[in-house]
Parts: sequence; C-alpha cells; structure tokens
Amino acid sequence: MQLLFDFLPVIAFFVAYKLADIYVATLVIIVAVILQMSIHWIRTRRVNPMHVVSAGLVLVFGGLTLAIRNTAFIMWKPTIVNWLFAAAFIISHLKMFGGRPLAQRLMTSTAAQLNLPPALWRRLNLMWIAFFLLMGAANLAVFQYFDEATWVNFKLFGMLGLTFVFFIVQGYWIATHVPGLDDALRGGVPQGSVVLISGAPGTMKTSLGLFILATNAISEERRGMYVTFGQRAESVLRQLDGLGLDVAAATPRLDILDMTMLSRTGARGTRDWLKEVRDRVEGVAGDPLELLVIDSLDALEVVARLENRRQQLFRLFEWLRDLNLTSFVISERSDFIVRGTVIEGRNDEDFLADGVIQLRLHPVTDLEIQRRVRIVKMRGTAHDTGYLAVHVSEGKAFEVAPAIGA
Repeated sequence: MQLLFDFLPVIAFFVAYKLADIYVATLVIIVAVILQMSIHWIRTRRVNPMHVVSAGLVLVFGGLTLAIRNTAFIMWKPTIVNWLFAAAFIISHLKMFGGRPLAQRLMTSTAAQLNLPPALWRRLNLMWIAFFLLMGAANLAVFQYFDEATWVNFKLFGMLGLTFVFFIVQGYWIATHVPGLDDALRGGVPQGSVVLISGAPGTMKTSLGLFILATNAISEERRGMYVTFGQRAESVLRQLDGLGLDVAAATPRLDILDMTMLSRTGARGTRDWLKEVRDRVEGVAGDPLELLVIDSLDALEVVARLENRRQQLFRLFEWLRDLNLTSFVISERSDFIVRGTVIEGRNDEDFLADGVIQLRLHPVTDLEIQRRVRIVKMRGTAHDTGYLAVHVSEGKAFEVAPAIGA
C-alpha cells in the first residue's frame, strides 16, 4: 500500500497525459504532490523527507515547464531527484556527519520499526545508493533517446516495476540478530539457504536456532517454525523463555512442531518419514513460512530409523530447498583435541548445506572453557572465517566478538 501511495502523483500524471497533454499532466502532478504531503501529515503527523524533496522539485521544474512551455524541465526532474537522494545516502554512508546510515534513519522512523544489525543497514544503504543512481540514469536515457509518450509510459510502468523489484531484492538477507555474527556474515544469511548449525553438547546450538527464529519474529515479523525431534515442545518453550526475549511477542509468528513421536508411527508401518514430516509442517503452518529450524539431525536419524543415511540426508536437504525459505539444521559435532590442536571431521551434511556455522567449546586455560563460533562456509556472501568468542548474558542473549588468546 505504501508503494502505491508513493506513486499516486505519477499515476495521476499518467492519466492526465493520456486524457489531455503533458502540460495538463504537469499541473495535475503539482496538485497531486501537495495533496500527497497533506494526506501523509494528516495520517501520521509526520513529514516524509523524500516526499518534501520530490514535491519541491516538482513545484520548481513543473512551474518552469508551464511558464516556459518546455517539457525538458519536467523530464529532468526524476533524474535530479534520484541523484540528490543518492548523494544524501552516500554522505550518510561515509559518515561525514556521523550517526547512522540514511536507510536506517528512514526505515526505523516508520511504523514497522525495523531492528536490523549495523552490517545489514550499511548493505541496504549501499543498495539504495545503487538504486537511485540507476533510476536517475535510466530516466535520463529514456527521455534523451525516446519520444515523449515512451517517457511517460516509463515514468509509471518502468519506474514502478524497478522499484517493486528493488523492494523484493532488499529482503535477500536473513539477519541472525546476533551482534557481531551478522557483521562477520556481511549482513546475514542469504535468503533461501540451508544452513547447518553444528557443535558439541553444551555449545548452545538449540538456543541459537531459537534465538534466530524469535528475534526475526519480533523484529521483522517473519513467520518461523521450530521442528523438534529430540525435545518435547514444553521443553523448547522453557528454553525460549530463558533467552530473555519477549516470548509473548514472538509466539504469534513462531510455531513449535513436536515430532518426537515419529518413531511410534513408523512402528505401525509408516516408513516414509519425510512425507510425514512434510505433511505435519504444512498442516501446522498458518501463513507462509520464511524460517525453519530442524533440531536435530541426529535425533531425526534415531526416530526416523534412517537406513541409508547419505541418501536420506540428500532427500531432506532437497525438500528444504524446495520450500523456498531459509532453514537451519542443527547437528551434533564433537571436537577432538590432540596436543592442543583441534581435529575436525567432515560429514555428508557439510557438503549438502549452503552454509555451516560451527560452535565449539575452546579450552583457554586448564580451568577455563570459552564458547566460540566460526562460519565455515556460507554461499553467496564473502564472510569472515576466523573464530569469534560467544558471550551469553541475560537480556542480550547472544553476542560475539573476535576471539583473543589461546
């Protein structure tokens, strides 16, 4: 709805041009931008800076078009508006005046109140810069090399289509909302990935999976599901409550599916475990899912009684990819330390997954153990590969920083 509201003056311009000519359309868009700002103020009691800049330039260039009877002024206006916006975003990105990127300032001032990690805000800011530069150049090319009617069609359909595609592309990354980890991932996990969260017992794999689901449900209103094969649903809810998050705000968009009884249905002859899991997931999910956590791969092997592990894992990962969502698969992985050196094995799931986030317990001294995390791989992003120290505290839940020491 907001995208349609932003384009109402352009739609009015297009209709007026088709019914009359470009000068009548110019007068109509001048009136339309004034009405747009007034309606926005009445509805929100706020002034949208982008509306103000656009309206100011419409008044100036539209007025010149009508006064001089030269259409070049109104045709130049979209290019100048977009390039001015690009310049403002560039200045904010370079932190010439300090503070947050302009994308963050604008998007956190809306009703959505998005809460994203700094790395993702900076990536979004760069995307807005590229978008405004492209839009300005495209408008310039169309009115320079095509006729007036083609430019009017592009002003509505071309720009609206490019804007719609841009809004879809913005959702490419899924933030973990773990301070430090999203920076290491260069913004987050690429949308649609199947990510393995592996580690030994006590590394908080389940807590990390729950934290990602809950924070995305609260901050970005993404619907998620937690599928447990080892713990009962009641136990998962208690663990979620212990993370210091607003459980009441998360649960409307977070489903917990208890699959611990899968082995009993198998004993009655239901041997296609994947079909049963798929049917249960589709049956429980309300709105379309965006995030899914499977906990855990090892418990699934037991309750589903997998006979050909490699073949069945391939089926599982193919199903997860076909869902067109972002999924996290938890897997047990013990470290073997030989003379201070960590010996890590490789399993079939490492090669099937798009990303691997490894958690481990690292001996810092003879008495002290430190939790650490490492992004082993993540297709689609130039991530850091070094170990990060994991800090868990009430209220913050998870926070990571570069590991220091042994």
